[in-house]
Amino acid sequence: MSDPAPFEQLSEGAGVPVTDDAAMRIATRYAVAADLATGRRTLELACAAGHGLGVVARRAKSLVGADI
Repeated sequence: MSDPAPFEQLSEGAGVPVTDDAAMRIATRYAVAADLATGRRTLELACAAGHGLGVVARRAKSLVGADI
């Protein structure tokens, strides 16, 4: 069994180039989140730089994003 990849290689960060595949995964993730948040008060924890908060905010009743 091989060692898992470092987290930095598995996730996206602000200012870091992403592949087309990774960008599609981000867009899909936030499209699903926006559908689930429609008309609801929504909290996104561990949102990092908040890449998709705008997508979710357009559909949510209210939205708070937080990261430590």
